[in-house]
Amino acid sequence: MQPLPDAEIKLKFQKDQESLLRFRVNVILLMGIFLVPLFGVIDYFLYPEHFEKFFLYRCISSGVCLVLYVMNRLHDLGSRSFYLGFAAYYVVGLGIIKMIVDVGDARSPYYAGLGLVFIGFCVVLPLSVRRLIPHCIILYLIYLGLAFPSAQTEDLLQFLYRNMFLFSTLVLVMLAAHINHTLRWREYLLRIELEKAEQELNLYSERLEDMVKEKTNALVQKEQRLRILSSHLLTAQENERRRISLELHDELGQSLTLLKLQLRGTRKKLREDQKVLKEDLKATSKNIDRIIEDVRRISRGLTPTILEHLGFSAAIRSLFFDFNRHSNVKVLLELGDVDDLLSSSTQIIVYRIFQEALNNIGKHAEASSISIVVKQIDNTVSFLIQDDGKGFDLKKIVERTVTERSLGLAAMDQRARMLEGQLEISSQEGKGTKIAFRIPVSIRRQA
Repeated sequence: MQPLPDAEIKLKFQKDQESLLRFRVNVILLMGIFLVPLFGVIDYFLYPEHFEKFFLYRCISSGVCLVLYVMNRLHDLGSRSFYLGFAAYYVVGLGIIKMIVDVGDARSPYYAGLGLVFIGFCVVLPLSVRRLIPHCIILYLIYLGLAFPSAQTEDLLQFLYRNMFLFSTLVLVMLAAHINHTLRWREYLLRIELEKAEQELNLYSERLEDMVKEKTNALVQKEQRLRILSSHLLTAQENERRRISLELHDELGQSLTLLKLQLRGTRKKLREDQKVLKEDLKATSKNIDRIIEDVRRISRGLTPTILEHLGFSAAIRSLFFDFNRHSNVKVLLELGDVDDLLSSSTQIIVYRIFQEALNNIGKHAEASSISIVVKQIDNTVSFLIQDDGKGFDLKKIVERTVTERSLGLAAMDQRARMLEGQLEISSQEGKGTKIAFRIPVSIRRQA
């Protein structure tokens, strides 16, 4: 924002003072309307012989102020309204000067009244001292011109004392007017600086918001790309698992079966006196049976064909019962009828989440029991896995670097996001772990 030239700032300051000027002029005029007649009480008690004449002066001054007030209220004179204030100033000031001259008393309270005129004019009007001084000097010179002839018969010291009072009042009023105008000018400059600062702050704020939006959009796009990439990686991983599973089942499984048959044929060819060798071949055949069973179990783990043959619920039961058989961990299952709510690809992804959760429980939890709840809630399918193991500090896991974090938890979370869900993990040391997530039922039409 370019700084304003001094002339333009002063012009804006003058325009800004117009509304204040009109209000201040009205204040002066109202003071002339009400206070000038009110102080007529002084005439009645101090100078009853001049009461009628002074009352006429006061009525004229008050009437002129009333006319000027009506003009200022009816017409928007803008910066020219201070002329009305000048007119009221001269009318009231001349009336008081005339009363001072008529009384001719050095101790007259009308001197204080003239001082109040100076004060009201210079302090109330929001004008600079440069514009106020000439009018104050003019009115003071008028007073001196009318009062000097009567001063010939007065004591010179009293006259000088009286004029010293008025002159001191005038100087103090000028000083007050200067301070008042200077403070208003500085206040206006500070307000301009504040407006500039607010505009610059708003500009920086808008730029910052644009930068934040830009960075946010970039992060969202990056997250979307990472999610798509993760989805492709998980899909490729699933395809590779299927391929390896088929190779294990078709090639390695058949080779082991063939080896078992060959050992059985070799055993039959042995003589009766070769009992030790027969027993070795029998033990080897049993080992091969165990290897074949392990291969089948690994193959089923890589590609859960039970999902295709028996459905989601049966596959989950088989997965957890198999975990129970190998780990001696008590398993509590509560499975709702959700097979028709999940597509085949969704079932595989959810199966992998359960599989990874069991893998983590088996490696780290040291649990004695786990519970699994699968049920439909409104338009979502809810999944819950809870164990009574040793748990962990979730905050420490979150604060780890990317390379230190568990890949299993990250894969589970990514799979849940692929299904438009969000993985929720809660755990405390010594109180077990709970893993929950929900996916919308409509995902079966999209997966």
